[in-house]
Amino acid sequence: MSNNKVIIYPKDDSLLHEAVTQFRQNKNDTLSAFSWGTHPEADVHVYKIEKQTDSASICIRIHQNDFHFFIPFSDDASIHNAITTFTVALYLKINPDIISSRLKEIRPIEMRLELKQGINQCDIINDSYSADLSSLFIAVDFLKQQKHDRKTVIVSDFMQTGSENVYDLMANYFQTHGINRLIGIGKEISAKAKLFNMESYFFDTTDDFLKVIHQFDFSREGILI
Repeated sequence: MSNNKVIIYPKDDSLLHEAVTQFRQNKNDTLSAFSWGTHPEADVHVYKIEKQTDSASICIRIHQNDFHFFIPFSDDASIHNAITTFTVALYLKINPDIISSRLKEIRPIEMRLELKQGINQCDIINDSYSADLSSLFIAVDFLKQQKHDRKTVIVSDFMQTGSENVYDLMANYFQTHGINRLIGIGKEISAKAKLFNMESYFFDTTDDFLKVIHQFDFSREGILI
């Protein structure tokens, strides 16, 4: 990123905003920042989001100009991606009407919050291609939307930089968002086992977990991987 000219990011993510600010100050003072979010000082101010069953209406303001667009999704991950797309396109000076018309036509892609039906009346959310806290929190919100009362998260070590308390934040988010069971895979998350105040199991490697997976009772629950 040292040679980039601009970074576009969600200003509401305080950890990311701090990391961007520090990077610009210490590594690349010529880097421009263009942000979006509900934060009033964001370059693209998201001032209203209305969710329906299978769609969402999003209102944004930039330079005192208001824009309004729809997407055929209502989950937080899709809304996040759509606003990011709109913001990037605005920065590239693409006509807002064109952006809006294209966003209405978007369709789901595999490997990002991919919802599948499992055995024993379980629903499985595959978000294994994401590896940062923001994506994890969005995925947890998506898990909350599922019909199951019981919810399990299977998560591996995080390689995210810029946050020394990544597992503290993760543990707190799981607890406040109704996660019933955690399966942690990796030496780093296993070392932080005491942070997770819930039913928890930890394994150093995926192979270790797979050796005993048959001992787990996965039934009538939502499972986030």
